[in-house]
Parts: sequence; C-alpha cells; structure tokens
Amino acid sequence: MAEGNKIAIEILNSNWAIEQVYATQQFVDANTFRFDKSKINVVTKEEIERISHLQAPTDVVIVLKIPTHNHAEISTNGWSLALDGIQDPGNFGTIIRTADWFGIKQIFASPDCADLYNSKTIQATMGSFLRMKVQVIDLEKLIAENKFEQIAVAVMNGENISKVAFAKNGLMILGSEGKGVSKSIIEKATHPVTITGKGTAESLNVAVAAGIICSRLPI
Repeated sequence: MAEGNKIAIEILNSNWAIEQVYATQQFVDANTFRFDKSKINVVTKEEIERISHLQAPTDVVIVLKIPTHNHAEISTNGWSLALDGIQDPGNFGTIIRTADWFGIKQIFASPDCADLYNSKTIQATMGSFLRMKVQVIDLEKLIAENKFEQIAVAVMNGENISKVAFAKNGLMILGSEGKGVSKSIIEKATHPVTITGKGTAESLNVAVAAGIICSRLPI
C-alpha cells in the first residue's frame, strides 16, 4: 500500500502492477495515467482517512501487487549497501531513498530487516523503491560467494571515514542502532569505518549515518 500524491504519480506512471487505486475526484481530474483506468475507485476524503496510515491523509491510496521475482543477479561493480538487522521500516525506507539519491543501485538486506513492502517502508522511500534493486539475502553467504574489492563496515571504533581510501567498488555494511553489525559480519570486513562526532550523543540514527557514508563513497 502506498499513499500520497507525489509517490502515487510516480507509481501510476511506472510499470508496477497495480491492484486498485482509491482517489478523490480532484486527484483523478488533475492527473493523467498510463494504466488501466478501470482500477480507479473514486472515493471521498473521509473514506481515504479511514484506510490511511498517515496522520494527515492525502488524496490517493494505491494497492500494489508485490512482485514475485527475486533479484538473483548480484553485481560487484560500483558500491552496494548491505543492511544487517535494520528493523525500523522508516529507517529502511529512508536508506533506500538516500541510496537512490547518491546513485547506488543495489541494496542487500538480511532476512531480519523490516519488510520491504511494509507501508511505512514504502512511504519512506518516496518512490525510490520503484528504481532500487533490493534483495533479501543471508549476508555471510553474500560475502562468501562474491568478490567485493572492499568490504567496509560501520562501527564505533573504526578508521575515520573521511580518511579512508575507498576503492571504486565494494560493499558497505550498516547495522541497527541497537545491536550494530553482527560480530560474524564484522570479522569478514576489510575496512571498519567510523563517522567521528564532536558532540556527546551516543550514536547516529542509522538512516542519517547512511547519508553521510554514501556521500563519502566514490560513486
């Protein structure tokens, strides 16, 4: 389920399989779409509020068909992100959006990450889920079966990220704020890296950390 005018327009002009669209007459009249318009259900604002997950519902809710494909092909060209146990769907979706902004094409998520198709995850991507290749996979298997030039991991006591000499391709691993990256994954990394702070906060939000890290990678 996806909500909001901006994300809806991206979806409606994409190739994703749409089950149903619930929209106000105002939204329908203001937009043109490339898909089967018989799936549009004109509803009132009050009816949207009853099915919406947002505190301030907009003019449209879309029900999408979850794709059955799994991205079996793995590229080791350029930089990819790996997410270990990111359980907050808002953070997961924001990381997808951030990776899209910086030009990262591929994200690997451990099986205990939040559901990619959770409505909060989808909402937080702001449409980036339409473009990003996100694959749920065992991260230890990923590392064992693929040759990444560098395997960097975000930790609290690594090398200052601003001083790291990154290669042109590799895998950057981020963990949850509570548990961090699994010890078994850290042991397989070639470059433990840290975002050095100057204040007294205990840690960074993982989505914020992802933005800083992505800005440092040679993408």
